[in-house]
Amino acid sequence: MKTATPNDTTCANSFTTGSALTILSTGIRQDAAGRYCLNDCHRAAGGDKAKQPANFLRLDTTQALALEIYHSSDVRSDPIEVLNGGTNPGTYVARELVYAYAMWISPSFHLTVIRAFDAMVQNPTPARPTPTLPPEAFALYRELTDLGMSAHAMTRKRAVTFANEAVHEKYGVDIMGLMGLPKARLSAPARATRPATNLSEVVAALACAIGVGKFPRSTSQIIELALVDPDLAAAFKHEVIGPVGTICPRRLGFYLARNAGKDAGGLFITDCGLSREKSRLWAIDRFATECL
Repeated sequence: MKTATPNDTTCANSFTTGSALTILSTGIRQDAAGRYCLNDCHRAAGGDKAKQPANFLRLDTTQALALEIYHSSDVRSDPIEVLNGGTNPGTYVARELVYAYAMWISPSFHLTVIRAFDAMVQNPTPARPTPTLPPEAFALYRELTDLGMSAHAMTRKRAVTFANEAVHEKYGVDIMGLMGLPKARLSAPARATRPATNLSEVVAALACAIGVGKFPRSTSQIIELALVDPDLAAAFKHEVIGPVGTICPRRLGFYLARNAGKDAGGLFITDCGLSREKSRLWAIDRFATECL
């Protein structure tokens, strides 16, 4: 049995969608792996506390059946997944376990569930389109999450929220929304009202301050340079400024990561990895087609 928490960003099957299955006028949610929500079935059966899904999962017969389903499946997806928190919490199980759960509740409910599945097969509804998630979007999401936690000592919830915001700006995909994960409260509305920072100006100012292809600098070192370099400080006049009016290391780090590799007048920001102190290092490089 797999359990996913709200901060589990690796659980690909925690995407939840609508389902064509209806039991006693109660819609049964379904996740991307095709599992059905036992909590919805529990509500459809009347909500008896003694018959809640957690009690059903503790049964030896339930665990034995789940193991048999796992070994007999070609896909080898977990037949039971418990999603804690988020917008679609619940216990999601394979179809065979729904039958077993219904039989455990009562013979009459078991018959109702069998007929509900039969009706769904006989009268299928068009499937909802599944949102596509570009691999590079999820890769950036994970990279920025790790960056926020390692380089900026952010909580995981805050790191994934900032990462999700950056991915949404670049790819138009709300990963946390798709996964039903709760978001940390950010000052996004205030940031959205400010004009975007000009990347070419930032890269040009960084090139003047740290040189092209020279020794990489950390975000804290770049901020120190901005304190004595008015041109560099002026280039960072929008997106990376914190609530108190100074450059925010976290926002600067995300800005550099989000724009790394982008062409800015023949120059680009390059990620040089981590220093011995686990600080992310950045440099300005020139595209190979350009002459030094």
